[in-house]
Amino acid sequence: MKRFLCIAAVLCLIAGAASAQTGGVTGLIVDPDGNAVEGAKVSLWLDEACQGYAMTDAAGIFNFTDVPIGTYLLKAGKPKVGSAILENVEVLDGQVTDIGTLTLLGSGPHGPNGGKYQYQHQYQQGQDD
Repeated sequence: MKRFLCIAAVLCLIAGAASAQTGGVTGLIVDPDGNAVEGAKVSLWLDEACQGYAMTDAAGIFNFTDVPIGTYLLKAGKPKVGSAILENVEVLDGQVTDIGTLTLLGSGPHGPNGGKYQYQHQYQQGQDD
């Protein structure tokens, strides 16, 4: 009987790991003129901690896969182009959340709208001007 219970417990653990709840996030990053931005850094944040980042391709598209379900803050930026923040990006089990088109604004550390662009500096670290 004990052996059966141990086997059942192991099977439950394996089944639980196989059914991890994840989804994805995708979108398009453009500049103020509507042109695709290649090489923009896009990051997902949960509870004030970065959970990972992706870079946009030549078409301005980014993709995150295997993202644990939850509601994230998305930050995007590229030096000398601008930055943007999108709140409440919801990742659902087995689905890809398409945020649509996100426009980078303001080329300085604070952009035209002040504090909204306070994260611009993180994308400039290690970059030469």
